Amino acid sequence: MNGVWTGHQDDWDRNISAVREAAQNADIVIYYHHFQIDVDVFAGLSDGGVTADGHIKVDDVEQWQTNFARAVIDAGASIYIGNGHRGFDGLEIYKGRPLFRQIGGFAYQGLNPNIGHYDQHRPWSGLLVKMTIDDKSIGSIELVPLELDEGAGYRDEYDDIEFLKRRGLAEVATSKTAVKILQLFKMLSKEYGTEVEIRGERAIVKLGGT
Repeated sequence: MNGVWTGHQDDWDRNISAVREAAQNADIVIYYHHFQIDVDVFAGLSDGGVTADGHIKVDDVEQWQTNFARAVIDAGASIYIGNGHRGFDGLEIYKGRPLFRQIGGFAYQGLNPNIGHYDQHRPWSGLLVKMTIDDKSIGSIELVPLELDEGAGYRDEYDDIEFLKRRGLAEVATSKTAVKILQLFKMLSKEYGTEVEIRGERAIVKLGGT
């Protein structure tokens, strides 16, 4: 269901402590968070209830991630990168440091040719993140758009195994597709107050320092 997330306070404290230790011993600290929450497992639980595998329900999962990501940066991380449910979201700059909630993926499989409720998460779009380091901090970010092959057009041509060999592989997006993905990223980032500049088939974000 997820990586380090459980909702337990001791897990929160353990991770924040690890970030503080890393920040004391490294110029750049990248915190990668496998964050994949199926809210359906919370059905029937009250706030604070515990799932069968030990995860504690919270009222607002997205807000929980925001709070945790900001705590990670407060503890000294140079960047927070969340990934897991194949989502695609914008970029927040928090205290001069990048906070990615979801950046998509490099692959996606699944036999259902229709993505259904996945529409809201945009799993067929992704990003490569290229960062420049300036005086022990991240100076700017270049984003390369990725397009994953949904495969709906050839689902009926192959059996399951052959279909999965072809479906969901990422390629660098070009032309109108690249611009469409980057414009979506720009719009989503604006919701977090982040200015994104699109240059051709790439996006640029400049950071003002910590």
